[in-house]
Amino acid sequence: MQEENICPLCQCENHCRVATINDCWCKVLPVPEGLIKQLPEGVKNKRCICQRCVEQYLNQQKPVNS
Repeated sequence: MQEENICPLCQCENHCRVATINDCWCKVLPVPEGLIKQLPEGVKNKRCICQRCVEQYLNQQKPVNS
């Protein structure tokens, strides 16, 4: 598998389809800036974060109701 198809955070396939005719999930679920800031400089704007990592990050940001 090519490196650009691997999520730089979890090392799983990122399933990015932004370069295809079909819309990618990232058009509906934007990648938060706080998550992008966690990437090393060498991979920013070169490898896509996967949907699972984005969803996990967003879930961690939600306040817990007690």
